[in-house]
Amino acid sequence: MNTRIAAMAAMFCAATAAANPTVTIDRVIQRWPWNNKVDVTYTVANGQDPANNKFYRMDFVAECGGTVQTIDGVHDIGASTDTGTHTVTWTLPDGIKATDCTLTARIYSADAPGGDDYMIVNIQTGAISYEGLMGSQAASNERYNSALYKTTNMVFRKIARTADSAFPNGYPTGDNTGYNESQVSYSPATNWVTTLDYYIGVFPVTQWQYNEVYKKNPSKWQDDSEGNVAAYRPVENVSWSNARGGSVNFVTTNAVSPSVDGAFLRRLNAMTLAQNGTTGFDLPTEVMWEIACRAGATSRYWWGTKDANNDKTYAVWGMDTTVEVGTKLPNALGLYDMAGNVYEWVLDDNSRSCMTDAPDPWTAACGGSSVTKRMLRGGGAYSSNYSSNFGNFRASYRSKDEYDTAYHQFGFRVAFIMR
Repeated sequence: MNTRIAAMAAMFCAATAAANPTVTIDRVIQRWPWNNKVDVTYTVANGQDPANNKFYRMDFVAECGGTVQTIDGVHDIGASTDTGTHTVTWTLPDGIKATDCTLTARIYSADAPGGDDYMIVNIQTGAISYEGLMGSQAASNERYNSALYKTTNMVFRKIARTADSAFPNGYPTGDNTGYNESQVSYSPATNWVTTLDYYIGVFPVTQWQYNEVYKKNPSKWQDDSEGNVAAYRPVENVSWSNARGGSVNFVTTNAVSPSVDGAFLRRLNAMTLAQNGTTGFDLPTEVMWEIACRAGATSRYWWGTKDANNDKTYAVWGMDTTVEVGTKLPNALGLYDMAGNVYEWVLDDNSRSCMTDAPDPWTAACGGSSVTKRMLRGGGAYSSNYSSNFGNFRASYRSKDEYDTAYHQFGFRVAFIMR
Protein backbone atom coordinates (compact mmCIF):
# COMPACT_ATOMS: atom_id res chain seq x y z
CA MET A 1 0.00 0.00 0.00
CA ASN A 2 1.50 3.36 -0.91
CA THR A 3 1.76 6.05 1.76
CA ARG A 4 -0.97 8.20 0.25
CA ILE A 5 -3.57 5.43 0.55
CA ALA A 6 -2.32 4.40 3.98
CA ALA A 7 -2.72 7.96 5.24
CA MET A 8 -6.22 8.14 3.84
CA ALA A 9 -7.25 4.83 5.40
CA ALA A 10 -6.02 5.93 8.80
CA MET A 11 -8.33 8.93 8.75
CA PHE A 12 -11.46 6.75 8.63
CA CYS A 13 -12.72 5.60 12.00
CA ALA A 14 -14.71 2.53 13.01
CA ALA A 15 -18.09 2.71 14.68
CA THR A 16 -20.39 0.26 16.41
CA ALA A 17 -24.14 0.45 16.87
CA ALA A 18 -26.19 -1.37 19.51
CA ALA A 19 -24.67 -4.43 21.17
CA ASN A 20 -26.65 -6.70 18.90
CA PRO A 21 -25.83 -6.44 16.02
CA THR A 22 -22.59 -4.51 15.52
CA VAL A 23 -20.63 -3.21 12.54
CA THR A 24 -16.95 -2.28 12.47
CA ILE A 25 -15.13 -0.57 9.62
CA ASP A 26 -11.90 -2.51 9.00
CA ARG A 27 -10.29 -0.86 6.00
CA VAL A 28 -10.88 1.97 3.54
CA ILE A 29 -8.84 2.11 0.35
CA GLN A 30 -9.01 4.74 -2.34
CA ARG A 31 -8.62 3.32 -5.84
CA TRP A 32 -5.63 4.52 -7.74
CA PRO A 33 -5.30 6.24 -10.17
CA TRP A 34 -7.78 8.64 -8.61
CA ASN A 35 -11.31 7.97 -9.92
CA ASN A 36 -13.49 8.92 -6.94
CA LYS A 37 -13.93 5.22 -6.00
CA VAL A 38 -13.39 4.17 -2.39
CA ASP A 39 -13.58 0.50 -1.31
CA VAL A 40 -14.85 0.10 2.26
CA THR A 41 -14.34 -3.21 4.08
CA TYR A 42 -16.40 -3.80 7.21
CA THR A 43 -17.39 -6.62 9.54
CA VAL A 44 -20.87 -7.37 10.89
CA ALA A 45 -21.39 -9.40 14.06
CA ASN A 46 -24.77 -10.94 14.96
CA GLY A 47 -26.10 -9.92 11.56
CA GLN A 48 -29.37 -10.51 9.80
CA ASP A 49 -31.07 -13.90 9.68
CA PRO A 50 -33.55 -13.86 6.78
CA ALA A 51 -34.66 -17.43 7.50
CA ASN A 52 -36.14 -16.12 10.75
CA ASN A 53 -37.29 -12.76 9.33
CA LYS A 54 -34.56 -10.86 11.15
CA PHE A 55 -33.58 -8.14 8.67
CA TYR A 56 -31.10 -5.29 9.08
CA ARG A 57 -29.85 -2.44 6.96
CA MET A 58 -26.99 -0.04 7.47
CA ASP A 59 -25.75 3.34 6.46
CA PHE A 60 -22.49 5.26 6.60
CA VAL A 61 -21.93 8.85 7.60
CA ALA A 62 -19.05 10.62 5.87
CA GLU A 63 -17.72 14.00 6.99
CA CYS A 64 -15.87 15.42 4.00
CA GLY A 65 -14.33 18.87 4.05
CA GLY A 66 -16.80 20.08 6.69
CA THR A 67 -19.83 18.63 4.86
CA VAL A 68 -21.72 15.67 6.34
CA GLN A 69 -23.13 13.16 3.88
CA THR A 70 -25.23 10.07 4.67
CA ILE A 71 -24.60 7.06 2.43
CA ASP A 72 -27.65 4.82 2.40
CA GLY A 73 -26.33 1.28 2.53
CA VAL A 74 -29.37 -0.09 0.68
CA HIS A 75 -30.10 2.53 -1.96
CA ASP A 76 -26.59 3.80 -2.62
CA ILE A 77 -24.18 0.86 -2.32
CA GLY A 78 -26.15 -2.30 -1.47
CA ALA A 79 -24.29 -3.01 1.77
CA SER A 80 -24.79 -6.54 3.11
CA THR A 81 -25.79 -6.93 6.76
CA ASP A 82 -25.07 -10.67 6.90
CA THR A 83 -22.68 -11.79 9.62
CA GLY A 84 -19.15 -11.64 8.27
CA THR A 85 -16.75 -9.35 6.42
CA HIS A 86 -17.87 -7.46 3.31
CA THR A 87 -16.56 -4.85 0.89
CA VAL A 88 -18.62 -2.15 -0.81
CA THR A 89 -17.62 0.64 -3.16
CA TRP A 90 -18.56 4.25 -2.53
CA THR A 91 -18.26 6.92 -5.21
CA LEU A 92 -17.14 10.20 -3.69
CA PRO A 93 -18.82 13.42 -4.83
CA ASP A 94 -16.88 15.28 -7.50
CA GLY A 95 -14.23 17.59 -6.15
CA ILE A 96 -13.85 15.87 -2.76
CA LYS A 97 -10.73 13.92 -1.90
CA ALA A 98 -11.00 10.91 0.38
CA THR A 99 -8.17 12.28 2.54
CA ASP A 100 -10.57 15.02 3.62
CA CYS A 101 -13.10 12.53 5.05
CA THR A 102 -13.87 10.45 8.10
CA LEU A 103 -16.37 7.60 7.95
CA THR A 104 -18.63 5.95 10.53
CA ALA A 105 -21.32 3.27 10.19
CA ARG A 106 -24.48 2.08 11.91
CA ILE A 107 -26.78 -0.92 11.54
CA TYR A 108 -30.48 -1.10 12.39
CA SER A 109 -33.67 -3.11 11.84
CA ALA A 110 -35.39 -3.20 8.44
CA ASP A 111 -38.38 -4.73 6.66
CA ALA A 112 -36.32 -6.37 3.89
CA PRO A 113 -32.85 -7.96 3.89
CA GLY A 114 -29.81 -5.76 3.49
CA GLY A 115 -27.37 -6.61 0.72
CA ASP A 116 -27.07 -6.27 -3.05
CA ASP A 117 -28.18 -9.61 -4.45
CA TYR A 118 -31.04 -7.76 -6.13
CA MET A 119 -31.17 -4.30 -7.67
CA ILE A 120 -34.60 -2.70 -8.04
CA VAL A 121 -35.32 0.21 -10.37
CA ASN A 122 -38.54 2.16 -9.95
CA ILE A 123 -39.32 3.14 -13.53
CA GLN A 124 -41.77 5.83 -12.47
CA THR A 125 -39.25 7.75 -10.37
CA GLY A 126 -35.85 6.41 -11.51
CA ALA A 127 -34.93 5.49 -7.93
CA ILE A 128 -32.57 2.53 -7.45
CA SER A 129 -32.48 0.33 -4.35
CA TYR A 130 -30.92 -2.98 -3.33
CA GLU A 131 -31.99 -6.02 -1.34
CA GLY A 132 -30.26 -9.18 -0.19
CA LEU A 133 -31.51 -12.73 -0.53
CA MET A 134 -34.36 -13.86 1.66
CA GLY A 135 -33.93 -17.04 3.69
CA SER A 136 -33.48 -19.03 0.46
CA GLN A 137 -33.45 -18.50 -3.28
CA ALA A 138 -36.95 -19.95 -3.40
CA ALA A 139 -38.17 -17.35 -0.89
CA SER A 140 -36.68 -14.55 -2.99
CA ASN A 141 -38.28 -16.03 -6.12
CA GLU A 142 -41.65 -15.89 -4.41
CA ARG A 143 -41.05 -12.29 -3.34
CA TYR A 144 -40.19 -10.99 -6.80
CA ASN A 145 -42.48 -13.08 -9.00
CA SER A 146 -45.35 -10.69 -8.46
CA ALA A 147 -47.18 -7.89 -10.25
CA LEU A 148 -45.08 -5.18 -8.57
CA TYR A 149 -41.90 -6.39 -10.30
CA LYS A 150 -43.61 -6.80 -13.68
CA THR A 151 -44.91 -3.23 -13.68
CA THR A 152 -43.53 -0.26 -11.73
CA ASN A 153 -40.35 -1.97 -10.54
CA MET A 154 -37.76 -3.69 -12.69
CA VAL A 155 -35.83 -6.26 -10.64
CA PHE A 156 -32.29 -7.44 -11.45
CA ARG A 157 -30.28 -10.37 -10.06
CA LYS A 158 -26.58 -10.00 -9.32
CA ILE A 159 -24.14 -12.34 -11.06
CA ALA A 160 -21.21 -12.11 -8.69
CA ARG A 161 -17.64 -12.01 -9.92
CA THR A 162 -16.26 -15.53 -9.85
CA ALA A 163 -14.01 -14.93 -6.83
CA ASP A 164 -17.17 -14.32 -4.75
CA SER A 165 -19.25 -17.06 -6.34
CA ALA A 166 -19.64 -20.82 -6.20
CA PHE A 167 -17.61 -20.97 -9.43
CA PRO A 168 -14.15 -19.54 -8.65
CA ASN A 169 -12.69 -21.34 -11.69
CA GLY A 170 -15.17 -19.70 -14.03
CA TYR A 171 -18.80 -19.69 -15.16
CA PRO A 172 -19.55 -22.31 -17.84
CA THR A 173 -20.88 -21.61 -21.33
CA GLY A 174 -21.11 -23.80 -24.43
CA ASP A 175 -22.04 -27.46 -24.76
CA ASN A 176 -19.81 -28.83 -27.57
CA THR A 177 -22.85 -29.25 -29.80
CA GLY A 178 -23.10 -28.39 -33.47
CA TYR A 179 -26.33 -27.10 -35.02
CA ASN A 180 -27.70 -25.62 -38.19
CA GLU A 181 -27.41 -21.86 -37.69
CA SER A 182 -25.36 -20.47 -40.54
CA GLN A 183 -23.26 -18.11 -38.44
CA VAL A 184 -21.75 -20.77 -36.20
CA SER A 185 -21.37 -24.53 -36.33
CA TYR A 186 -19.91 -25.31 -32.95
CA SER A 187 -20.38 -24.16 -29.37
CA PRO A 188 -17.26 -25.15 -27.38
CA ALA A 189 -17.53 -25.53 -23.65
CA THR A 190 -15.67 -22.70 -21.92
CA ASN A 191 -15.30 -21.33 -18.40
CA TRP A 192 -15.22 -17.55 -17.96
CA VAL A 193 -13.46 -15.98 -14.98
CA THR A 194 -15.07 -12.63 -14.21
CA THR A 195 -13.60 -9.77 -12.20
CA LEU A 196 -16.75 -7.60 -12.18
CA ASP A 197 -20.21 -8.06 -10.75
CA TYR A 198 -23.12 -7.51 -13.08
CA TYR A 199 -26.90 -7.50 -12.87
CA ILE A 200 -29.41 -8.93 -15.31
CA GLY A 201 -33.20 -8.69 -15.40
CA VAL A 202 -35.10 -11.38 -13.51
CA PHE A 203 -37.66 -11.13 -16.32
CA PRO A 204 -37.63 -9.96 -19.90
CA VAL A 205 -38.98 -6.41 -20.12
CA THR A 206 -42.77 -6.58 -19.92
CA GLN A 207 -45.32 -4.73 -22.00
CA TRP A 208 -46.27 -2.57 -18.99
CA GLN A 209 -42.65 -1.58 -18.35
CA TYR A 210 -41.88 -0.86 -21.99
CA ASN A 211 -44.98 1.30 -22.34
CA GLU A 212 -44.19 3.19 -19.13
CA VAL A 213 -40.70 4.13 -20.33
CA TYR A 214 -41.12 4.26 -24.11
CA LYS A 215 -44.72 5.55 -24.10
CA LYS A 216 -45.69 2.98 -26.70
CA ASN A 217 -46.55 -0.72 -26.73
CA PRO A 218 -45.70 -2.31 -30.10
CA SER A 219 -46.60 -5.86 -29.03
CA LYS A 220 -48.81 -8.13 -31.10
CA TRP A 221 -50.21 -9.97 -28.08
CA GLN A 222 -51.91 -7.22 -26.05
CA ASP A 223 -55.05 -9.04 -24.89
CA ASP A 224 -55.66 -10.71 -21.54
CA SER A 225 -56.30 -14.37 -22.32
CA GLU A 226 -55.90 -17.90 -21.00
CA GLY A 227 -55.13 -16.65 -17.52
CA ASN A 228 -52.38 -14.32 -18.73
CA VAL A 229 -52.38 -10.60 -17.97
CA ALA A 230 -51.26 -8.89 -21.18
CA ALA A 231 -49.35 -6.19 -19.29
CA TYR A 232 -47.19 -8.93 -17.73
CA ARG A 233 -46.36 -10.59 -21.03
CA PRO A 234 -42.91 -9.81 -22.47
CA VAL A 235 -42.87 -6.89 -24.87
CA GLU A 236 -42.27 -8.05 -28.46
CA ASN A 237 -42.26 -6.58 -31.93
CA VAL A 238 -39.17 -4.71 -30.75
CA SER A 239 -36.06 -4.25 -32.87
CA TRP A 240 -32.51 -4.01 -31.52
CA SER A 241 -32.65 -0.29 -32.34
CA ASN A 242 -35.97 0.15 -30.51
CA ALA A 243 -34.43 -1.42 -27.43
CA ARG A 244 -31.02 0.22 -27.44
CA GLY A 245 -30.96 3.06 -29.92
CA GLY A 246 -28.37 3.84 -32.50
CA SER A 247 -27.89 2.58 -36.01
CA VAL A 248 -25.71 -0.11 -37.48
CA ASN A 249 -22.67 1.76 -36.14
CA PHE A 250 -22.50 1.22 -32.41
CA VAL A 251 -19.87 1.51 -29.71
CA THR A 252 -19.36 -1.40 -27.33
CA THR A 253 -19.42 0.25 -23.94
CA ASN A 254 -21.11 -0.66 -20.69
CA ALA A 255 -23.52 2.25 -21.00
CA VAL A 256 -25.96 3.54 -23.56
CA SER A 257 -25.77 7.34 -23.60
CA PRO A 258 -28.68 8.76 -21.61
CA SER A 259 -31.35 10.70 -23.44
CA VAL A 260 -34.94 11.67 -22.71
CA ASP A 261 -35.77 10.78 -26.31
CA GLY A 262 -35.21 7.75 -28.43
CA ALA A 263 -34.92 4.10 -27.45
CA PHE A 264 -36.04 2.36 -24.28
CA LEU A 265 -32.55 2.03 -22.77
CA ARG A 266 -31.63 5.64 -23.48
CA ARG A 267 -34.75 6.79 -21.65
CA LEU A 268 -34.11 4.41 -18.76
CA ASN A 269 -30.55 5.70 -18.41
CA ALA A 270 -31.74 9.30 -18.50
CA MET A 271 -34.24 8.56 -15.75
CA THR A 272 -31.79 6.83 -13.42
CA LEU A 273 -29.04 9.38 -14.10
CA ALA A 274 -31.33 12.21 -13.04
CA GLN A 275 -32.32 10.50 -9.78
CA ASN A 276 -29.20 8.56 -8.78
CA GLY A 277 -26.27 9.75 -10.88
CA THR A 278 -26.29 6.23 -12.32
CA THR A 279 -26.14 5.17 -15.96
CA GLY A 280 -25.02 1.94 -17.55
CA PHE A 281 -28.16 -0.05 -18.35
CA ASP A 282 -27.72 -1.87 -21.64
CA LEU A 283 -28.35 -5.14 -23.41
CA PRO A 284 -26.20 -7.99 -22.08
CA THR A 285 -23.45 -9.39 -24.26
CA GLU A 286 -23.85 -12.96 -25.51
CA VAL A 287 -21.44 -14.22 -22.86
CA MET A 288 -23.20 -12.34 -20.06
CA TRP A 289 -26.56 -13.67 -21.24
CA GLU A 290 -25.43 -17.30 -21.35
CA ILE A 291 -23.61 -17.16 -18.02
CA ALA A 292 -26.86 -15.93 -16.47
CA CYS A 293 -29.00 -18.46 -18.36
CA ARG A 294 -26.93 -21.44 -17.28
CA ALA A 295 -26.43 -20.30 -13.67
CA GLY A 296 -23.63 -22.85 -13.46
CA ALA A 297 -25.30 -25.64 -15.44
CA THR A 298 -23.17 -27.43 -18.05
CA SER A 299 -25.97 -29.43 -19.71
CA ARG A 300 -27.43 -28.51 -23.11
CA TYR A 301 -30.58 -27.21 -21.45
CA TRP A 302 -30.16 -25.20 -18.27
CA TRP A 303 -32.54 -27.54 -16.41
CA GLY A 304 -30.76 -30.72 -17.54
CA THR A 305 -31.84 -33.33 -20.07
CA LYS A 306 -34.33 -32.78 -22.87
CA ASP A 307 -37.54 -34.60 -21.93
CA ALA A 308 -40.84 -34.15 -23.77
CA ASN A 309 -42.76 -34.95 -20.59
CA ASN A 310 -41.47 -32.06 -18.50
CA ASP A 311 -39.77 -29.51 -20.76
CA LYS A 312 -42.82 -27.24 -20.63
CA THR A 313 -42.21 -26.95 -16.90
CA TYR A 314 -39.18 -24.82 -17.74
CA ALA A 315 -39.61 -23.42 -21.26
CA VAL A 316 -42.44 -21.48 -22.93
CA TRP A 317 -42.78 -23.24 -26.27
CA GLY A 318 -45.33 -24.79 -28.60
CA MET A 319 -47.60 -21.75 -28.22
CA ASP A 320 -49.30 -19.47 -30.75
CA THR A 321 -48.85 -16.50 -28.41
CA THR A 322 -46.59 -15.30 -25.60
CA VAL A 323 -47.50 -15.85 -21.95
CA GLU A 324 -47.09 -13.85 -18.76
CA VAL A 325 -43.47 -13.78 -17.57
CA GLY A 326 -42.71 -15.94 -14.55
CA THR A 327 -45.18 -18.74 -15.33
CA LYS A 328 -42.46 -21.41 -15.69
CA LEU A 329 -39.86 -22.49 -13.14
CA PRO A 330 -36.81 -20.20 -12.78
CA ASN A 331 -33.18 -21.26 -13.00
CA ALA A 332 -30.85 -21.57 -10.02
CA LEU A 333 -30.40 -17.77 -9.84
CA GLY A 334 -34.12 -17.06 -9.88
CA LEU A 335 -34.17 -15.87 -13.52
CA TYR A 336 -37.36 -16.55 -15.46
CA ASP A 337 -38.09 -17.18 -19.14
CA MET A 338 -34.50 -17.85 -20.14
CA ALA A 339 -35.89 -20.47 -22.53
CA GLY A 340 -38.80 -19.59 -24.79
CA ASN A 341 -41.51 -16.92 -24.66
CA VAL A 342 -39.46 -14.43 -26.72
CA TYR A 343 -36.07 -14.43 -28.38
CA GLU A 344 -33.96 -11.85 -26.58
CA TRP A 345 -31.72 -9.31 -28.29
CA VAL A 346 -28.14 -9.14 -26.99
CA LEU A 347 -25.53 -6.48 -27.63
CA ASP A 348 -23.33 -8.37 -30.11
CA ASP A 349 -23.47 -8.34 -33.86
CA ASN A 350 -22.89 -11.62 -35.74
CA SER A 351 -19.26 -10.98 -36.72
CA ARG A 352 -17.94 -13.66 -34.33
CA SER A 353 -18.30 -17.14 -35.77
CA CYS A 354 -17.77 -18.48 -32.25
CA MET A 355 -18.83 -16.79 -29.02
CA THR A 356 -15.65 -17.98 -27.29
CA ASP A 357 -13.61 -15.65 -29.50
CA ALA A 358 -14.66 -12.82 -27.18
CA PRO A 359 -11.68 -11.45 -25.19
CA ASP A 360 -13.84 -11.22 -22.06
CA PRO A 361 -17.52 -11.40 -21.09
CA TRP A 362 -18.03 -7.63 -21.40
CA THR A 363 -16.80 -6.98 -24.95
CA ALA A 364 -19.53 -7.41 -27.54
CA ALA A 365 -18.77 -8.45 -31.11
CA CYS A 366 -18.59 -5.35 -33.31
CA GLY A 367 -17.63 -5.98 -36.90
CA GLY A 368 -18.20 -2.46 -38.17
CA SER A 369 -20.72 -0.72 -40.38
CA SER A 370 -20.93 -3.57 -42.89
CA VAL A 371 -22.33 -5.94 -40.25
CA THR A 372 -26.03 -5.24 -39.88
CA LYS A 373 -27.27 -8.27 -37.96
CA ARG A 374 -27.51 -8.61 -34.19
CA MET A 375 -27.63 -11.75 -32.07
CA LEU A 376 -30.70 -13.20 -30.35
CA ARG A 377 -30.80 -15.79 -27.58
CA GLY A 378 -33.33 -17.93 -25.74
CA GLY A 379 -35.82 -19.14 -28.38
CA GLY A 380 -39.40 -17.96 -28.86
CA ALA A 381 -42.78 -19.39 -27.90
CA TYR A 382 -43.73 -20.46 -31.42
CA SER A 383 -41.39 -23.43 -32.02
CA SER A 384 -44.10 -26.09 -32.20
CA ASN A 385 -42.25 -29.04 -33.75
CA TYR A 386 -40.62 -30.72 -30.77
CA SER A 387 -38.19 -32.96 -32.62
CA SER A 388 -36.83 -30.33 -35.01
CA ASN A 389 -37.29 -27.05 -33.13
CA PHE A 390 -36.66 -27.77 -29.47
CA GLY A 391 -32.91 -27.28 -29.91
CA ASN A 392 -33.72 -23.56 -30.10
CA PHE A 393 -34.06 -23.63 -26.30
CA ARG A 394 -30.53 -24.88 -25.63
CA ALA A 395 -28.64 -22.48 -23.40
CA SER A 396 -25.99 -22.08 -26.13
CA TYR A 397 -28.35 -21.64 -29.07
CA ARG A 398 -27.63 -18.51 -31.15
CA SER A 399 -29.82 -16.78 -33.71
CA LYS A 400 -29.57 -13.45 -35.56
CA ASP A 401 -31.55 -10.86 -37.47
CA GLU A 402 -31.22 -7.36 -38.87
CA TYR A 403 -30.75 -4.71 -36.18
CA ASP A 404 -33.87 -2.83 -37.29
CA THR A 405 -36.17 -5.87 -37.52
CA ALA A 406 -39.19 -5.73 -35.22
CA TYR A 407 -40.91 -9.11 -35.03
CA HIS A 408 -43.51 -10.61 -32.70
CA GLN A 409 -41.00 -13.15 -31.35
CA PHE A 410 -38.31 -10.57 -30.44
CA GLY A 411 -37.98 -8.98 -27.00
CA PHE A 412 -35.11 -8.26 -24.59
CA ARG A 413 -33.94 -8.10 -21.00
CA VAL A 414 -31.67 -5.48 -19.45
CA ALA A 415 -28.24 -5.75 -17.84
CA PHE A 416 -25.95 -3.51 -15.77
CA ILE A 417 -22.18 -3.96 -15.21
CA MET A 418 -20.71 -2.75 -11.91
CA ARG A 419 -17.42 -0.96 -12.62
